[in-house]
Amino acid sequence: MFQLSLIAAPAAEPVTVAECKLDSRVDGTEFDTLLPTLITAAREMCETAADRKLVTQTWRATAEDWPGPADTFTLGPVQSATVTYWNGSTWATLASDQWALLPSGGALHLLPGYGAEWPTLGNLVGPRVRIDVVCGYGDAAAVPASLKMWIRAHVAAMLRAPDALGDDKKMAPLHYLDGLIDPHRVWAI
Repeated sequence: MFQLSLIAAPAAEPVTVAECKLDSRVDGTEFDTLLPTLITAAREMCETAADRKLVTQTWRATAEDWPGPADTFTLGPVQSATVTYWNGSTWATLASDQWALLPSGGALHLLPGYGAEWPTLGNLVGPRVRIDVVCGYGDAAAVPASLKMWIRAHVAAMLRAPDALGDDKKMAPLHYLDGLIDPHRVWAI
């Protein structure tokens, strides 16, 4: 039911070019333009595998109607959220005591607050409910070390053996490193 879109990308990555150069045993500047792209790609792979965001970023979950109890989306860890809805003439902010964003097995449920009912939505073709979620562990220092190591190892592998990416040139995770993600992975929804 929910569609997710990135509103504000992370301001910085959880690992640095210098760290990745050290892991890859790279001297000089010949890969300095490539490494930021590899770092971003590896972070995105890590976020997908762990089913959580690493550094602070803002995502928007949209729906055409108020969600039911079975309607969920996955974004976490959650720092803050804002719920807005189309009231017929403008996007109105729903007071924070009128809703609850509850985690359940890694998924998030948007439910009406205690004793509250969802307001009537105005006519609009397309999404009429928006949930803006600021999520992630925080800055790079707050990201767990095991997730940073997973990213650094993947960057080193991509840099040192680009042909190992596969025939379709898609980056493939190094499954022998997945134990680094396991303590942070969402196992059930």
